[in-house]
Amino acid sequence: MKKCFKILLVLLLASIIGLFFLYRYLECNPIFLGGGPSGPRPERCDIKEKEQQRKTQMAQLKQLAALEFTCQKEELPPLSKETQQLYNYALYHDLHNMWTGDKGDDVWNGLARYYRIAAANGDYKANVRLQYLLNTGRISTDMPQTEVHNLNEELAKQLPATAYYNLYGYLDEDYGVRTEEGGKYAYLRKAADLGSREAQYTVAEMLADIEDSEETQDAFKYRLELVKQLRTCASEQGVGNASSNLGANLELAKKYSEAVKSYHQGVKNGDTISALALSLGFNRETTRDSFNFLDVPS
Repeated sequence: MKKCFKILLVLLLASIIGLFFLYRYLECNPIFLGGGPSGPRPERCDIKEKEQQRKTQMAQLKQLAALEFTCQKEELPPLSKETQQLYNYALYHDLHNMWTGDKGDDVWNGLARYYRIAAANGDYKANVRLQYLLNTGRISTDMPQTEVHNLNEELAKQLPATAYYNLYGYLDEDYGVRTEEGGKYAYLRKAADLGSREAQYTVAEMLADIEDSEETQDAFKYRLELVKQLRTCASEQGVGNASSNLGANLELAKKYSEAVKSYHQGVKNGDTISALALSLGFNRETTRDSFNFLDVPS
C-alpha cells in the first residue's frame, strides 16, 4: 500500500511539474483556435531572441570600426547651366508646395518631368531630389521602387559615396537591394570610406553609442579615436551636428583650442549649438569650473 502511495505521489508531482512547464511553453508558443485576440507574451519569452539580436547588432556595429579610416571627401562633378535651369525651376515649385501640397498632387507630378529630364542628362542634384520625392510618395508613379533603383544606379556613376549611403537607407524598404557581406552596415561603412559626409556622421554616432561591458580599454580608445576622425571629416564637409558633437567631446577632454576650432567650423556649417557654445565660452561670466569654459579671452 505504501509503495503504491509513493508511486502515485511521484506521478502526481511529475504531472504538476509537467503541467507547469507546459503552461510556460504555451505562454510563449500559444495555440490559436480562433476567437478573440490573445494577450501579450511575457517578456521572458523574448529574452533569448533579444539577446541574440543585441549580439548580432553589436557584431555588425563593431564591423564599422574594424578598419582604419582615412578621411575622403566626395568630389562633386560640374553641373551644366541648362540642366540647372530645369532643376531650379522644379525646385522652386517643389519647395513652395512642401507645406501646403498633398502627396501625388498635380504640382509634384507636374514638376517631375523637369527633374527627370535634368537627372537623365547628368544633373546629380535633380537625381537626388527626384529619389527623395519618389521615395516619400510626393511624386506618384506605378513603380517608384524601380525608378528609384535605376536613378541610384546612375547616381553611382557620379557620386558613388552618396549612392552607397542611399542603398543603406533603402535596404529596409522594398527596393530590391541585396545585402552585402557584413549586412547593411557594410553599405554604410563603404559610403563613409568613399566620402559621404552623411555616412561619416552616422557611423560616428553609432560607434559613439556602443555600450559593451566586455570591451577592452584598447578597443575603447581606438573606437573613440575613430569617432573623432569620422566627426572631423563630416564636419569639414559641412555637417553641423558633427561639429558640435566633436566640439563638446574636445571640451570635455579639456582640449579647448581644438574645441573652439570645431565650434567655429560648426558656425560656418550653420549649426546653432556650436554658435551657442562659442557665445557662452566668450561670455565674461563663464568661470573655469563651468561646463561652457573654453579658456578664451572674455
